[in-house]
Amino acid sequence: MPAFAVKHVAAQQGPLQAHLASVKHTPYSFTSRATEASAAAAGADVYVIEVRKTKAVTTYWLGYKYRAQERYTLAGGGKWQDRFAFKNSATPGEPPIGVYFEAFPRITDTGLCDWLSSHTLGMAELPDAQVRALEAMIAEPANQAAEY
Repeated sequence: MPAFAVKHVAAQQGPLQAHLASVKHTPYSFTSRATEASAAAAGADVYVIEVRKTKAVTTYWLGYKYRAQERYTLAGGGKWQDRFAFKNSATPGEPPIGVYFEAFPRITDTGLCDWLSSHTLGMAELPDAQVRALEAMIAEPANQAAEY
């Protein structure tokens, strides 16, 4: 099963931390990439990564991971947050599968950071090496991941 990364750009969408309360109930992410949104909705893991820019420095922070099971569009061709065509989420009303962080751990793995910087915004399928790097972060006791 493929896994996907979604970037959340804090400067454009506000801090990811502000959405954490609703994410704990039914985790979700947005994208305009139809192929990826459909593939993710088939039960793929989605890693939501906050992108922070301070002056000329871009950093990446792991916000949460969830198992996507649904893909939604707005009626009439509307856009989520006025720019995204699709919303992926866990199934509402069912216990979600995944983890979240109260304090987002910074992604320092060079290979993962290089991969993230080489991909434009939106949802992108993660190579196995990048999935392993993210899973290692989740397993790190210092990061204090909480399961859904």
